[in-house]
Amino acid sequence: MASIPSASVPRSLAVPRVVVRHSALVRVCHWVNALCFLILLMSGLQIFNAHSSLSWGAATDF
Repeated sequence: MASIPSASVPRSLAVPRVVVRHSALVRVCHWVNALCFLILLMSGLQIFNAHSSLSWGAATDF
């Protein structure tokens, strides 16, 4: 059986290579960190909106 050189195989038939750049642990830690950051940001914005001395403009009532 003759082997076919890889250059003559069409791209549609070639098996795609999967390149793993980071381990699963790194990926999970990244998304946990991103979720915590989002929760902290939303919490901080709620504190900012709730405190009357932190508001400005015509809506400020001291």
